Amino acid sequence: MANLPTAQVLDETRCMDLSVSYACNAKCLFCSQDFAWRKEDPAGMGFEKACKHVFAGYRAGYRKLAISGGDPTVLPYLDKLVRFSRKTGFESIRLQTNGVRLADEAYVKRLMDAGLTTVKFSIHGADAATHDRLVAIPGAFNKCLKAIELLRKHHCRLGINIVLNTENIDSLPDFFRFFIHNLQITTYTIIYPLYSGNMIEEAGGIGLPLEKAVGPVLKSLKIFEDLGLELPTLLHFLPCLMPGYEERMIGWHRYNAQVVEPDGSARDLDTTVKKHKLLLDSCGPCAYRRRCPGIDAKYHARFGGAIFKPVLEKVPSRVRPPSLDPRRRVLTENERCVVALLRQGPLTTGQLLAAARRFPLCQDCRGGPAIVMAAEWLAKMGRVARRRDGGRYVWNLKKESKTAREGSFRKGGGKAVATRG
Repeated sequence: MANLPTAQVLDETRCMDLSVSYACNAKCLFCSQDFAWRKEDPAGMGFEKACKHVFAGYRAGYRKLAISGGDPTVLPYLDKLVRFSRKTGFESIRLQTNGVRLADEAYVKRLMDAGLTTVKFSIHGADAATHDRLVAIPGAFNKCLKAIELLRKHHCRLGINIVLNTENIDSLPDFFRFFIHNLQITTYTIIYPLYSGNMIEEAGGIGLPLEKAVGPVLKSLKIFEDLGLELPTLLHFLPCLMPGYEERMIGWHRYNAQVVEPDGSARDLDTTVKKHKLLLDSCGPCAYRRRCPGIDAKYHARFGGAIFKPVLEKVPSRVRPPSLDPRRRVLTENERCVVALLRQGPLTTGQLLAAARRFPLCQDCRGGPAIVMAAEWLAKMGRVARRRDGGRYVWNLKKESKTAREGSFRKGGGKAVATRG
């Protein structure tokens, strides 16, 4: 049975998504927004209105902030908005971006000094040719690689979103091999596209039915399973297509987020998403029927519903926590957080949590318990020592090998090769 988040955890991880503008420096073929919106709204809501929404969100109980668009990095006030959000009280501030502007070291420093904690890149190919073609920016892939290098120096928490289409689906496993082994990124969201906005125009060329996506996605999940890493989250997938993986499906439990659009309108994502979903008559006997959000109506209009077959009995969860094998060299973001903090010296659990709240890399949306769990895993892997001192635990980093300290990990065979020149 799936491990459902508790009400307390859901309250602690409520996220506000502030979409500051439709303006963007890319023209992604699969974009779910209409490019015409950019002409109507080149400056977005503006700094003062954005600050008012940030303050209102904090007063409403949100403690995690996501800044999205468009691409927020095209706006001149992004660093000021991040700084204001931090002063307001948001401990976790995530930027969703194509990453092109972040290849500028001075710009990265400004954002990190302002209080940015997390960057979620939109990268859509295992090589420069594929990614650059999909986002229509020559050199975009290499700029993302440079940006990742710069952000790592500032201990920023990193993740990647990839939108599936005919251009990248066959190389999906290579995509993950490249970014895991070469860049040590372990946090991903695999997105099946929405057929709206510009994607309507491009669907005939790059759109693919779900039956062509499921196989490569399952092969990719096996890469994470074999490496002992947490699986990617899955957006716009349903459990009848991949039974046993519903824990990793965003929206299967709750989105738990408020979205504020550039015009200032706010909506609860869990409520509005339901308006665009439908359930087929054949879904009636499915074991997942009561919790299932349904099929996207626009997907059904384009591809039909033949792939959606009822699952008569729930499948045991296939999701496992990260491996405790001491030979595992690829660390999760939370494990990297613990290692980085303990390099400064031994810490009690309370000191570890206090330090984590001030350290960008440690801003997991699941809060402090996820950091303590990462420390527990490292102890079981033999990377961290834990001892009892009176009524408290003291954590200490064991001696690291040069390979472990640098975080390098290489595995022969099947590795994707990126073009950096």
